[in-house]
Amino acid sequence: MAASRGTRLPTAESIAIVVAFKRMIPVSEVSVEVQENAKSRNGVELPLFAMNEAFRGLARQATNNAKDNCERLKEATGEIAGIVRDACVTNAKGSADYASRLIEISGQNVNAAFDFVTRLLDSTSLAETVRVSTEHGCRNFAAAVAQNKELFELGRKLATEAAEPARRAMPRR
Repeated sequence: MAASRGTRLPTAESIAIVVAFKRMIPVSEVSVEVQENAKSRNGVELPLFAMNEAFRGLARQATNNAKDNCERLKEATGEIAGIVRDACVTNAKGSADYASRLIEISGQNVNAAFDFVTRLLDSTSLAETVRVSTEHGCRNFAAAVAQNKELFELGRKLATEAAEPARRAMPRR
């Protein structure tokens, strides 16, 4: 096989090293003298295996950095899990309070509606029916305004308290 311009044919030594690596024989067991395999490139002598220690050092450094980063991620994940847990507990309690108050308000509105129907059935004249309806409408409107205000405040409190664990965990800038 003829070599093309600028390419070198593999030597018996380099073929033996490749065969040794393909057989998964550790480098320490390969009987190759490093000094015999020194090649000259641009006037610098480079032993064939001289870079192994440098690569090992880089690999160790990269491994140590990866371990450190994994530890930091593990700590951060634990902190985030705690923040989310606190937010969920707060949110669950606030949601239960909100739902409880909403049920109470619904009960009050149902009772008010039954009272209205009872008073309406007890009315004896058209004027009394109009008066009962008007009074009920005014009371109902005032109650709805107060209930909406109360529910809005409960919702605002719920949102503020649910966000509090995350707000405490955020660094101030």
